[in-house]
Amino acid sequence: MRTLLVGPSWQHTVLDRLAGLLRSHHGFNYIDRTPFEQAAPFFQESPVELVFLVLPADRAADALRAVGALAAAGARVLVVGPATDPKLILSVLQEGAERFLDQQELEPDLASVLARLTPQLKAEPRHLIAVLSASGGCGASTVAVNAAVLLAQRHGRCNLVDLNPVKADLAPLLDLKPQYTLADLCVNETRLDRTLYEKLLTPHASGVALLAGPRTPEEARQLTTAGVAEAVTRAGEAFAHVVVDLEDYFHDEQTDVLDRATRVLVVCRLDFTAVRNARRIIDALVARGVPRSRVEVVVNHAGLPNELPLGDAEAALGGPAAHVLPSDPHTMNMAANTGVPAAVQAPDAEVVRRVARLAGLTVADQRVGAVGRFTALCRGFAQRVLRHPQAAAETPAPILPYPQSQTDTRADQGPLAGPVRVPRAQAGAG
Repeated sequence: MRTLLVGPSWQHTVLDRLAGLLRSHHGFNYIDRTPFEQAAPFFQESPVELVFLVLPADRAADALRAVGALAAAGARVLVVGPATDPKLILSVLQEGAERFLDQQELEPDLASVLARLTPQLKAEPRHLIAVLSASGGCGASTVAVNAAVLLAQRHGRCNLVDLNPVKADLAPLLDLKPQYTLADLCVNETRLDRTLYEKLLTPHASGVALLAGPRTPEEARQLTTAGVAEAVTRAGEAFAHVVVDLEDYFHDEQTDVLDRATRVLVVCRLDFTAVRNARRIIDALVARGVPRSRVEVVVNHAGLPNELPLGDAEAALGGPAAHVLPSDPHTMNMAANTGVPAAVQAPDAEVVRRVARLAGLTVADQRVGAVGRFTALCRGFAQRVLRHPQAAAETPAPILPYPQSQTDTRADQGPLAGPVRVPRAQAGAG
């Protein structure tokens, strides 16, 4: 979004502060500056989508003239100044400004105003990964957690959203006890802005910020399609990387995320029912307009006895699997039972390396804080000794009969009939 900052001169402390705050919001990549006298001509020559004008008390008359000229030229003007003179604020609005922001409360006022004033700024997260299980026991939640942890380790932070109200497994997989959940967000959706959204998240030592799923059936019934849509919007404003663990592909609040996702990971096992369901999900997504190139099949728990051959599964799926994750019960069960993700306590495991590749990373990033890493390792070791002494010896991950390089392509596929959208209010909580 092209934005123009107007002030008494090119350089001004409030202009500098405003520019920094705008750049922290997704979408503000082009910011120009100009003084009062040149504001209207600048806008007429190079129209911008939004104008912020700083109003200093000692140049109120010049500022008001600039506001009037910009408004007359068709600009959307927001004025920033001291909220100490009601008459001056009224004059600003009468000249054509859309909003007045108190410079003493600039950060919260700016976040709230942008969320409500500019619907086009409700941009999608730059990287929104939707994770969907083809069948029970495929390990989709585990994939989502470890992908989010690896992204947070590499990029500093990642938003993980639990949109599986029936299970809500993400908090225990991270050993977190959230104070707030997605239900609290939906209850407060009408006043939700970026600031409130971030307050509803539960931080993890890895850099993951979790929006937890409902804790009870009563909370699950409070979920709304509008609330979930607002959550994804605020996540996109606050985070470059967002991972959402989904319940299904037909409830309205779930399909809204699928429509907006930059990548959809369909996690399945190499058995008949999981492959069959994965194909049904792919067909349904393509039928509703999700590009096939965005949908990636992730084969999890590969290498088990009596599983379907990968080639047969890919033939049934209509194309190659994008990723194959090896079965590693020693690593993954330990992670689930201790609440320490495999990406933290076993970063060199082959399954973690494959998840890193799935997340778009070349290698599993190992930048974990010293205290958090030490705690995770001690905790995992204690659990192993106390619960399963015989598991103290390392069990190597199985070797797959096919290399990852053979599964890194995606196939285009024509649409088949899709499902009927089901509002959750009509279907109960599940």
